[in-house]
Amino acid sequence: MHDVEALTEFEQNCYLAYPHTNGFLSNGQVVFGQQAGDDVNLVRYCPETKTTQLLRSFTPKDRNPSEQFLWFDVARETDDVAVNAGHGVYRFSGLINEPDTSPRIAENPAPPNGGQLPSITDDGARILFESRLDEQFGAWQVDVASGKTQKLVQLPWHANHFHHCPHDERWIAFSHEGAAPTIMDRVWGWHGEDAPTGCCLFDQTGSSLLFGHERWCFHRTSCVVVAYGESPGGPRGVYFCSPGGAQPKLISEGDRDWHVNISTDGQWLVTDTTGPHDAPGRGWENAGSTSDILLINATTGERTFVARSRKGDTHPRHPHPAFSPDARWIYFNEADESGALNRVCRVRNPFVS
Repeated sequence: MHDVEALTEFEQNCYLAYPHTNGFLSNGQVVFGQQAGDDVNLVRYCPETKTTQLLRSFTPKDRNPSEQFLWFDVARETDDVAVNAGHGVYRFSGLINEPDTSPRIAENPAPPNGGQLPSITDDGARILFESRLDEQFGAWQVDVASGKTQKLVQLPWHANHFHHCPHDERWIAFSHEGAAPTIMDRVWGWHGEDAPTGCCLFDQTGSSLLFGHERWCFHRTSCVVVAYGESPGGPRGVYFCSPGGAQPKLISEGDRDWHVNISTDGQWLVTDTTGPHDAPGRGWENAGSTSDILLINATTGERTFVARSRKGDTHPRHPHPAFSPDARWIYFNEADESGALNRVCRVRNPFVS
C-alpha cells in the first residue's frame, strides 16, 4: 500500500465526479461535489494550496427533494461545468468564482430522480442529460449556444448512465439499469447514424458473466466494463467491450471488481472493490465496509494494490476512483466509519513519474 493523501476532511463532506464523467480542470485543480447541510455545493480544490473555493451552491429550491447530492461533468477543453438539477440544466465556468451568476441554459422536460448524470462534450458545446417521462426513459441533448434541446433516444425500460465516448463523441453509452442477474442486455450504445434507436453492445443471454459499470475510453471507441464477482461463471474481472457485436475481451481477472476507470492514454485502469481484495470469497462475500483501490496494467493485466478505502451504502460515498489527466495520481472517495460523511483522497501511481 502506498502513502495516501487526504485532500479534504470528513466534515467537509466532499466527493468526486462519477467515474465516467470528468472533474479535472486544465489548471490542475479539481471540482468536487459537497453536501453542505441543506445545500449541495460544487467547489474547486487546489492541490498546491490544499484549499477549496465555492463555485456554485444549489439550495433546496434549486433541486428536487430526492436530489440530496448532484452529479456534474467538466468539459476537458473549455473547463465548463455541467449540472442537471430540478428542472434545469446548468453550465458555468470551473475556473471563475461566480456563484450567483451561473445561468440555467435549458429546461429539463422531466425532473431528475435523485442525482442524474449529465455529460458535456469536450468543447462544451453540448450537454447530454437523462429524463423519465411516464415510465419512458431517454437521453436529451441541449445545444449550449442556442439553449435548444433535442431528444436522442427513448426507451420503455430504465435507461441511465448516458455519457459521451471521449474518443468519438458521436457515440453515447448508456446502461439498462436493474438487478445484474436478470438484465442480460446491460451495456448499450447510441449513434445518430449507426444506431439511432440504440444498440446492445453484446447479448449476455446464456453467459455466466454479469456485466455493468461501463466507462468509455479516451484512446479508442470502446469501453471498459466490469464482470461482477456475483457472476456464476468466469473469468470475472475487467473487460474491453466495443460496438459491432464482438464479444468482450478480458483485460484482468478479479473476483471483487466494482467500478472501473481508465487513463487518457489507455495504459492504466483502476478499479475499486466490493470488499478486501485479499479476503476469501468474491463479490459481496465477507465484504464489510472495506473497498480497495487496485491499479491495472491494461497490456499485461497485472494488478497492484495501491490503497485501502471505506465505502458507504449509498451514493456518493462509493470510492469511484479516477486518474488525473497525466495518470500520475489516482483520486478516490472514502466514507467515514458511520458511512454518513465522505472525504476525497489521492495516491500516487507508482509506475508514472
